[in-house]
Amino acid sequence: MGFDLITFLAQIVNLFVLVWLLKRFLYRPILEVIEKRQQEIRDKVQLADTLKKQVEKEQKKWEAQKAAYILEHQKELSQLVQELEEKKKEGLAEIKSSLQRQRLKMQNDLLAERTALHTDIGDFIAKDFMHLAGNALKELSNCCPLDQAVRLFLKSLKNLDKKEIKKINIILRNQKVIFVSSSDTLDKNQTREITKTIQKIFTLPPKCKISFEVVPELILGLEMRTGDISIDWSLRSYLDTLNANLDATLANIIAEK
Repeated sequence: MGFDLITFLAQIVNLFVLVWLLKRFLYRPILEVIEKRQQEIRDKVQLADTLKKQVEKEQKKWEAQKAAYILEHQKELSQLVQELEEKKKEGLAEIKSSLQRQRLKMQNDLLAERTALHTDIGDFIAKDFMHLAGNALKELSNCCPLDQAVRLFLKSLKNLDKKEIKKINIILRNQKVIFVSSSDTLDKNQTREITKTIQKIFTLPPKCKISFEVVPELILGLEMRTGDISIDWSLRSYLDTLNANLDATLANIIAEK
């Protein structure tokens, strides 16, 4: 059997024609179908990602709404607890008010008993009054009463401790005024001596004013006031002491009853 060149070449040509036909009519449509399927898959994957993101977004939104609901619920619960506490306080306030009324009634009853006991403590009042009056008269003896009152008042100022002086200095920074009251009108020398002593003891801020006034209710004496602090020497202070002793004695007698 011999080699036929023409047949061989014809087969080669047929092979190329076959390859071209397969590529033209078979491979390309298949590749297009495959590409189309891949594009569909990519589209579906992208759609799935989009849906996933939407689901995550909705989930976060729902969680935020849930958290807001829980917070609102807790707020309402806290408000309810607060209202219950207020009701409780109102009830306690009513109980305290009732107890206060009962206590006032008891105080009125004790006051009535106190009035009835005045006769029993007459001797004590007389002795205490004579003792205090004796002290006052002793300090006021051998001199002009107002002059002696000024000296005793200045002595009270000089006997102030450092804490009291510091407290008054702090008040003066804001008040910038000192009121000096006397039972009678002071002369220029007395006013000057008091002013000099105050300036020496206290640290007066700039433009600090010392105001003098007459207050007969002091009953022979003087008083210095600034802010909520008061320093005085007067017969009124003795009478206040007498009144305090009287109240203490009455309280002790009532307690013994």
